[in-house]
Amino acid sequence: MICVDSAGHKSRPNGAPESRMVNAVLTLSRHGRHMAVMFDSSGYSHDHLVQRNYALMGGVRAFESVLWVLIIVFFSGAIIGLTFASAEALDAGESTVAQYLWYPIYALIAGFMVLRVPGVLRLVSRNPLIIVCVLWIGLTFFWSIDPGTTLKRSVALLMTTLAGLVFGAL
Repeated sequence: MICVDSAGHKSRPNGAPESRMVNAVLTLSRHGRHMAVMFDSSGYSHDHLVQRNYALMGGVRAFESVLWVLIIVFFSGAIIGLTFASAEALDAGESTVAQYLWYPIYALIAGFMVLRVPGVLRLVSRNPLIIVCVLWIGLTFFWSIDPGTTLKRSVALLMTTLAGLVFGAL
């Protein structure tokens, strides 16, 4: 960090040599008084870096919003049902391409869940019956007539419930 005082004198708090300092002469006035401005070694002020980080976070949130729209449209069945297979083929489990398309969506949901663990845990602690019901359905795998279908649909229900919890934690 470099400190420039009102007279334009540069100093470095850790006593680094003058050759490493940024050449910057800055005169700011606020209400008629001169102020000192802090710079890092790249020459950007703290306020500039805060504004840059705020803008980057806005871009990240916009990208996250686009991904959530994709997830919601995917859960509606519009993408798979209209483009890859008929409803009968999906129910029968014959369309493996359509089944494999769910894995990236599940990975996105798991990634969003990792980013929002405290919010999801807060929602679950307020209504633990949601998780109990989903786990109960998962346990039916052990006495099911068709365990493979039960497992696939239990995972789908778990991920759909998790998506709702993560979306609620936004």
